[in-house]
Amino acid sequence: MLKQKKFFISTPIYYSSGNPHIGHAYTTIIADVLARYKRLFGYDVFFLTGMDEHGQKIQQKAFEENISPKALVDRNSIIFLNLWKRLNISFSKFIRTTQMDHEESVQKVFSYLYKQGKIYLGQWTGYYCVSCEENYNPAEIIKSQDNIMLCRMGHKLETKSEESYFYKMSDQAPFLKTYYQNHPNFIIPNERANEMVNNFLNNLEDLSISRTTFDWGIPIAENPKHVIYVWLDALMNYLTATGYLSNNEELFQKYWCDNETEIVHLLSKEIARFHCIYWPIFLNDLQIRFPSTILSHGWIITKEGKMSKSLGNVIDPNVLIDTYGVDALRYYLMADLSLFRDAIFSEDNLIETYNTQLANSYGNMISRTLGMLKKYRNNIVPKYVGCVLKNDEKLENLINKNIELVQENINKYSIDKALNCIQEILVEANKYVEDNKPWELAKNQQEQELDSLLVHLVKVIQVTTTLLSPILIEGSKKAVEQLNFDESFLTLASLASYDIFNYHKVNDSKPIFARIIVEKQ
Repeated sequence: MLKQKKFFISTPIYYSSGNPHIGHAYTTIIADVLARYKRLFGYDVFFLTGMDEHGQKIQQKAFEENISPKALVDRNSIIFLNLWKRLNISFSKFIRTTQMDHEESVQKVFSYLYKQGKIYLGQWTGYYCVSCEENYNPAEIIKSQDNIMLCRMGHKLETKSEESYFYKMSDQAPFLKTYYQNHPNFIIPNERANEMVNNFLNNLEDLSISRTTFDWGIPIAENPKHVIYVWLDALMNYLTATGYLSNNEELFQKYWCDNETEIVHLLSKEIARFHCIYWPIFLNDLQIRFPSTILSHGWIITKEGKMSKSLGNVIDPNVLIDTYGVDALRYYLMADLSLFRDAIFSEDNLIETYNTQLANSYGNMISRTLGMLKKYRNNIVPKYVGCVLKNDEKLENLINKNIELVQENINKYSIDKALNCIQEILVEANKYVEDNKPWELAKNQQEQELDSLLVHLVKVIQVTTTLLSPILIEGSKKAVEQLNFDESFLTLASLASYDIFNYHKVNDSKPIFARIIVEKQ
């Protein structure tokens, strides 16, 4: 018996100082879609997401609201969880860095690395961004027109000097450069690796990993006036969520200790530095394997530019779900926005994609096919007898080829290209109907030809519903109900057979994706 392949995928843990926006939803939907596809492909999947709940920004925000930091992060974690429920996110674990088991394991990591000589006590002086929770050296800062010091994201910097523990990193740049060169798929897209080398690794400095100016964090056991700074705390969630250094390391052993596990960290490009540089160094010093791939996607921007509260262009995914439905949002984000570049979010494009690809192409194919089965065959799928019509074989070959291409593209994290392959099947199927004119086949009593057409169209619906099911969570369930399928019909193994539909009874069709009509102003 073949060993089941394993897939571990994580989102970044989201900072708990504010409400989720479309960027959070985008990253999490990508991870969910990849996790669902891998399950469809037969993988054992562990999908991790959660909240980063320590730091100065949270402490300040709680002070402004006159509540405790714990009350703030408790409230915000519920807000995120409610959104993930609405978005049909199928995570395996939701971790919070305020959990006792996480905090204890992080303290153990610090103590181990300190004893190994990887960490030392020193004095940190420089510029600090509260919003980014990041230090900046003089070479990295930007001066505004009125001479205000800004970080690369445009936030105001503070000048600070304090005692800090440092992580020895400056001597590890050559090792990482070599690793990047020898593992070209470690960072995707590849240009992100070049950015790491040119912008950071060529001048890599030791990393400040503790603070004394606030206390909302994990205290260092050896020196409790210090709390562990965000990145040593936050990044460790990928290990602690699986029980690393706890009294139950079963999941850690299962996923991280198996070199054949495909481990993917999914994140937006602004935090690539921490995952592509700091995280591998931490893992190397802990003698733990590296992730297979760090998948660093681009930003969602608007026509005004990058989203910000000051521009008033922050997009609330809850509003989009209320307006268009969850499947429409999930599909648009996966079909129109490539992972590997910045993409402009447009409601007009969302509507166009929904109407063209879901309402017209996929939804109409279901309605059309079920309508013909009711009209011509009393809702009974005829028996498959092979290729009868002259273009039956062409359609079958396209279906088989594109099933393979969908898998290939998903395994390359090219979800948009996978969806193009699915749409190609639907486009060809619509052409197949127009070319064969079922109304004339019925009129001329060409029963065998009409049977073959109907069987092939049911196969198209089964294949496209199966391949779209990781994205269209609600729509695929409705399609399954109308087709009177059970779950065994929506597996890769079942896609190879046409005989499984012989004399299968379907239900009447109802619109699954009604067109969105936009009133002209």
